[in-house]
This record gives sequence, structure tokens and C-alpha cells, in this order.
Amino acid sequence: MKHEPIKINGRELKPYIWSLYNGHKTNDIDYYYSRMFESGLKVEELGKIEELPIFLVQNDHEKGRTNILIMGGVHGEESAGPWGILNVMMKLKLMKVQVNVSFIPIMNPYGFSKGIRFNKQLKSVNSGYFRTKSGKPELTQEGKILNKNFVRISSLAKNGFLSCHEDVEEDNFFMYEVTNAAKPDYICTELQTIGNKYFGKQKDGLTYQGVVRDGVVLNEKDGTIDDYLFTIGNVHRSITTETPGLADINKRVFVYEQIITKFIELYNVGGFWL
Repeated sequence: MKHEPIKINGRELKPYIWSLYNGHKTNDIDYYYSRMFESGLKVEELGKIEELPIFLVQNDHEKGRTNILIMGGVHGEESAGPWGILNVMMKLKLMKVQVNVSFIPIMNPYGFSKGIRFNKQLKSVNSGYFRTKSGKPELTQEGKILNKNFVRISSLAKNGFLSCHEDVEEDNFFMYEVTNAAKPDYICTELQTIGNKYFGKQKDGLTYQGVVRDGVVLNEKDGTIDDYLFTIGNVHRSITTETPGLADINKRVFVYEQIITKFIELYNVGGFWL
């Protein structure tokens, strides 16, 4: 007898685990964190989920500089973002960075370690902050950690927030941007150029959440982390990139390394490489 797949919020509940170029699986969180500590960056624990830490990683911050925050692993099966972040963290000391860069590499460590979208309670870490059906916050344990540090995180993301996602059911690239403008800004366009080059632009129409027009879902007020930081945290712009999970995992990691590096470069002042 054939069983119908279990779906939560329209997404199939199953693990997505790939083999990486380095011989490790995409859900190898112990290896990930061990490499992260070798980056030479400042590492701080924001909280723990099932004995798995959520870390904040930073370069040497200086007062008066631009502040940007890059986040990955909000959905645990979306592996390329965190591994692309790791590659950037490992080379950041070789870059002449004139901005305060912060990373939350894996926001959903339990889901990441299992290769599943949701947390242990089978809830999305990307919702429940506001704009809920009940009108009240419906925070996950991960969301409570973010909320506890919300003022600080908003400050660290003040000039720009990038959330690195994937869509495991797509084979083209698309983006979300929340901004005060009526059209995507130059930073969104620059990142889109990279994604489109490698994966092609998503066609116009409905996606999992929102309507894509010219490869971008613009100003979707959906209660996600990027919306929350922009609307409540007063972050200047929130961008979410979506690489296609149907593409090769190592290609996706490579592209995320390019996207994240470009995001930092666009905020940087002066030469980029030492």
C-alpha cells in the first residue's frame, strides 16, 4: 500500500541530506561547528536547543561602522546557506572588511542536524514572531532565543540583513526583499545577478510564499524573521535569497559563497582583499 507523504504547512516532512565536496554530510553539525571555531572570528552562544547551541559569529567590530547580519539554517533542510556562510567565515580574516559583519550561521540547529525543515516540535522557526492568526506571538524555542536578543540582533543588522534560504522543490533562483522602496534596490539586483547566472531566474507567479515578479517577491509582509527585523527592528533592508534545492549541493554552496561575499562587498568601503 502506497502511503501519502506527511506534509506540514505544505512541505513534506522528510530528511534532505546531501554529500559535500569535503566528504561530510550536510547535516554534520559537529564538524560544522568545529570548523567555525577555527575561523579566528569571535564566537558567542546565544542559547541552546536540545543541547545544540545557536551561535553568533562576528569579525572585530568598530564603533561608527556599517552593521550587517547574515543568517542561515532557519529551515533545517536548506543546507547550502550555512555551508556557504562557513566558507565565507573561514576566509573573512583574509579580506579587508570595513564593516561590522555578524553571522548566525544555523538558526535551527536541531532541524539542521536532522536534515529536516522544522524544529523538534515540528514548528517553523521562521514564523510566530508577529502577524499570527491569533494576533499574539507564537514563538518556538528558537524564536524565544532570537526574541531575547532581538534589540541587539536588530542593531547588528541595522544596515542590512541577509537570510540564506533554499527551496527544495525549485530548480531556479528567486529572492525576497523587504524595503521602503517600490522596486528592488541595487543590492538586491546585484545578488540576483549571481543567482540567475548559475540557476536561471524563477518565472513570474506564485511560489511557496508570495508572488514572484521578475525574480523577486517584494515587500511580502508575512511575519517571517526578515519581515520582523525590518518592521519591528527598523532594519534598513531585509533580503532573503532562495537557491534551488533540486540543483547540485556543491554548486549551491559555491553560489552562496559568492552571494554572501558580494553582500559584504557591497557594504564595504575601500579595497576588499589584503
